[in-house]
Amino acid sequence: MTVNYTAILFMLSLMLSACQPAADQDKTTVAAPEGCSKELKVCDDGQTVSRNPSLDCAFDPCPPALTKNQCPGDMKQCPDGSFVKRVPKNNCEFDLCPIKTQTPRCQQKTKKCPDGSFVFSDPSNQCKLPPCPNDPKEPESSIFCPQDVRQCPDGSYVGRDPQQNCAFKLCPDGSRPSGNSLKRIE
Repeated sequence: MTVNYTAILFMLSLMLSACQPAADQDKTTVAAPEGCSKELKVCDDGQTVSRNPSLDCAFDPCPPALTKNQCPGDMKQCPDGSFVKRVPKNNCEFDLCPIKTQTPRCQQKTKKCPDGSFVFSDPSNQCKLPPCPNDPKEPESSIFCPQDVRQCPDGSYVGRDPQQNCAFKLCPDGSRPSGNSLKRIE
């Protein structure tokens, strides 16, 4: 049985040429981005919009302005740890915080202990975190703060600092961020 190598080479070259792209096919196609950064844009009326992957990561358009009887859906945290919403009858200003009661409400702070258990702020102990079972010297980095952000005068955003009792971090220029919290999009 003799093998005709010329015929085999001809068949292979024919098959390989069939797999090549056409000469006029665009070879500079770039894949679309899979995700966008998690920035928020604050619209003129205070509403926020995020980046949209279907718009090449441009911001979504701002929604229609709120009517006189509508307020933004954001909330303000009161010193006692409770939250209040905006009131349409009061020009969308935040509702008043409740008057301080004898038992303070604590800002929700949580610490994960080495044994896997959690401890929570104790209202009867000035909202301090109790020590972990069998390990009273747990590092401060295990404190979990609310995940909201505030805007700085330069347009950047800062979050809360677990090493400063969950207070907001200072802005890059050293100033304090604005008083309205924005929820972080995850």
